[in-house]
Amino acid sequence: MAEPEHDGDLEDARAVITLLKEHAEELRRKGVPVDERIRDLERKVEAYRAAKRRANDLQAQDEEFERDRVERRRELDAAVASLPPDLADGMSTTQYLAGIAEREAERRRRGRGRVGQ
Repeated sequence: MAEPEHDGDLEDARAVITLLKEHAEELRRKGVPVDERIRDLERKVEAYRAAKRRANDLQAQDEEFERDRVERRRELDAAVASLPPDLADGMSTTQYLAGIAEREAERRRRGRGRVGQ
């Protein structure tokens, strides 16, 4: 999961820290705030490592969510496949709904169900 260019940058930062430590006295004589720069680089290296760990954790979590989503989709597809093929609304089949419509049309033809008649 490590990206080579970023790991190279991390190694470069560590090499700079090492060089700063090796030449600290000489750089201090020249007025370079060596200790401050070393601490700053070390903080940045640690921040990078923490961000990398967090990114790896999030990637693993994302992969787990994807596996869970696929499993839930499989379960949903299986549940839908078990339903009647002519299911139209809720648990009503198209045949049942057509029967209701036919009965309602028959009732209207006969004229029953009107108020006052």
